Amino acid sequence: MKSGDQPLLFAALDFEDRDILMQKLDELSNVDENYGLKLNLDSFIGDRTVLDRALSLEHPVFADLKMWNGNRT
Repeated sequence: MKSGDQPLLFAALDFEDRDILMQKLDELSNVDENYGLKLNLDSFIGDRTVLDRALSLEHPVFADLKMWNGNRT
């Protein structure tokens, strides 16, 4: 992604199952488009594995700071 470009959309990765979440991040690693990632805070609090993987994709990442919201937000 070029510096200064804003993503057209953010992919909301609202999966409670960490294995599924990591699988989706792996799938998104093959997408070369302008997008961002939205993660629930509870998906990476206490363990940076998910956050580090998301950041490694080099797309904007933002954290939804609500907790215990699962896939209903």
